[in-house]
Parts: sequence; structure tokens; C-alpha cells
Amino acid sequence: MNNLSQLHQQLCNSHGFLINQNNQEATKYLADKIPQFTKGVCYEYRAAELNHPCDFLVAYDTSEQTIRQLRELFSSIQQHQSQSINHFLDLYYEHRCLRDIQLIWLSFDWSKNHYPVIPTFYISTQHYSYVKGEKLYDTVQYALSTLAPQSLVLGNALVRKLDLGKLNHIGFTFARESLKTKFTITLDCDKVLQQLEMLNWQGSVNKLKPILDIASQLSKTVQISISFTDVLSNKIEVELPWVRQASSNYVDTNFIDNVIHICGDDTNYCRLTELAKWLENNPNNKAFYTKFSIFEDDSCNLKSYLHSSPQPKKRLFG
Repeated sequence: MNNLSQLHQQLCNSHGFLINQNNQEATKYLADKIPQFTKGVCYEYRAAELNHPCDFLVAYDTSEQTIRQLRELFSSIQQHQSQSINHFLDLYYEHRCLRDIQLIWLSFDWSKNHYPVIPTFYISTQHYSYVKGEKLYDTVQYALSTLAPQSLVLGNALVRKLDLGKLNHIGFTFARESLKTKFTITLDCDKVLQQLEMLNWQGSVNKLKPILDIASQLSKTVQISISFTDVLSNKIEVELPWVRQASSNYVDTNFIDNVIHICGDDTNYCRLTELAKWLENNPNNKAFYTKFSIFEDDSCNLKSYLHSSPQPKKRLFG
């Protein structure tokens, strides 16, 4: 079942108590409207903000059929940003360096009382061939010059300084106050501070260190995200490992206590225990992950993302 509407409805039926309660109609409208052949979905879950409207993310492959459907979606939106996205989708067929982008994410980030017309647009450079070198540099050049030209100079400089990490995703946020580019990077936990120093990141190291301590207890590697226009933001995000089964669930009392301490002593994070329910009685492939964000003002929060992908079709033979 790769039909987005069906997948969303099935998840609402089985786990609607975890999918935020006060904008389900808006999410259903999106799930019915956008291209249907999905690789998976993510629902943002904010334990500290019960029933808060949350972001809705949808993954797509880069097959010819899917690219055509995405182009039709953005062609129906009469804004210059959507035209830029379609321009990039056209480049996908024109430049060999882009052809190993195998996944595109659309993130509909809830803003005030609605989902945006233009979603955050992510391209995946997770393919092994996107290591540091000309192929990666060319990909960044094409993506940023088309989608966020004001970020191009800094983006080209940053990607050439990724000596200790691998660029896994490039994101473009159109619905905020200003267009921002995001680099999501995987690297060893003990190399994060050194890599950030090489990038001249000016955010709060004191806030970041206890989060990295938690990350290093869970995995050798971690995924971080930095944002920029023509200036690198002090904001940073730290994504902790994905949890796919109960035996690997690290969200226990000790973890929650650490989150509460880091995130301003907000005891509402006790609701993180509910994440385990996502793994129970879920008929689809399912997982969740958690992500710390440190903002420009040094405040911090933790959000979770409930992921589900369609079950692969069963083969009758072989």
C-alpha cells in the first residue's frame, strides 16, 4: 500500500491518539491532495505541547512518474518558489551528478493556523557517491543556485569544510520569515565540536555539550543540522537514533529526566513515554526518532517524529 491517503487514514485509525488532535482535517486534506505514491510519512509529536498543531512530512522516490507528479503539484501553485522547485526537478534529468538523489521529502510545517502552500523541500544526498568531492560540490551548486541563490556563496564554502562529516540532506524552507537553507550532516559524536569550529559556528557550546553526551551514549555517530542564508545561524539540531522496535527504545526514565533538565525543567516531557505506543499494533513499517533543537536565544526543546512506511508487497515466488 503506497497510497498516501490510505496510509494516513490507517494510521489515524490505529494511532490517532498520537497524531495531533486539533488539525487532523488539515492533515487529511493534504494527504488527499498531494502525490499519492509515497515512500513514507512522518508526524511531528511535541510531548511538551499537548495537541499542538504539528508538522507533516512525506517522502517520495525520484522515479520518472513521481517527478512528473511533483512537477504537476508545484505547477498548480502560482508562486515563484514553486517555479524554482520545478526548475530544479528539470535539472535532475539534465545533470548526471543529481541522478543519485534517490529521495525527496516535503515537510509541511504548521504555521499559526495553517499549513504553508510551499512546503520545505529536502533532497537526499545519502547515496555513498556523495562524499566530499566534485560530485557533491556540483550538486550543492545546482541546488542552491536554483532554490536559494542568496545561500550559494556560504553553502559552497561550508560544504568544502566538511572534513569530519557527510552531507546527507539539503533542505530549503520557504514558509518562514526568510528563505533558509539547511545542511544535515552525519558524523562521529566526538567530532561534532571540532567540525562546528571549522564551520565557524557561533552557537552555544555549553548548551550543546550535554546533548552530545546523551547522543554519545546511544550511538557512535549523530546527525546534526545547521541553517543559513548568507550568514550561518546559531541554531542547531541534533537528531538521535531511530527506534524501530521496543528492545532498542532508549526513551526511559533517565532519558526523560535529562530532557526535562536540558529543556528548561518542563515536566510535560514526561509524555515522551507515549512514543512506545507507536511501535505497538502498528500494521505498517514504523519507527520514531527524537531531535533536540537549540535556538538563537539559547532556548532548547525536543521534538519527536513518528515515521511509517508502506509494507513492501509480498512476492508470490522467489
